[in-house]
Amino acid sequence: MNDDVKLDSNLNKWSDLGHDQGECWHDADANITFVHIPKNASSFLKGCIIATGKFVYSKEFVPAKKYLIVLRDPLERWISGISQFFSTNSMPDQMSEIFNVITYDDHTDLQSYFISQVNLDASDILYMDKNLRANMQAWIDRHDYSIYMPNISDLNPGSTELKTQFESVLQTHPEYEKKVRDFFQQDYDLIRKVKFINENH
Repeated sequence: MNDDVKLDSNLNKWSDLGHDQGECWHDADANITFVHIPKNASSFLKGCIIATGKFVYSKEFVPAKKYLIVLRDPLERWISGISQFFSTNSMPDQMSEIFNVITYDDHTDLQSYFISQVNLDASDILYMDKNLRANMQAWIDRHDYSIYMPNISDLNPGSTELKTQFESVLQTHPEYEKKVRDFFQQDYDLIRKVKFINENH
């Protein structure tokens, strides 16, 4: 257990959405576990992991000698997540009402929630930015996996317009941006604390 991470007592609150805490893929031969964090280029990363032919899916956390995780700017992730959420759910009458909750689903929850069981000192940690594909390729090569690297796609086509709308709202209402940033302070602290292996971060 990572003692630095304080969790909601409801450990599997997003099970009904198919994203359990500690959900992962494990390579038993290399003793490596990739831990899934929703909205952190997850489709791309799962594509890479599955393409190796080595990793086996587990709904529950699998302890390992080494872990692979990817972290993302919390505000950027929330914008992407909340846009996806409201692409399939009704928006409230007043935009301000949205910021009374912040977390609506697994895509808008703390990143640290999903990696509570991970030993960060034994982790290869990548950052989700423009260099993610190159850094993931370097990680794949370093561990002697041979795969065809899929393209990165993090945008839900149905939420692109909403994403632009939320970006605009946060730019024109700094009080809303502060509320989101304050809510995700734990994730910002995590990002500042860990050492990334990204060559370009």
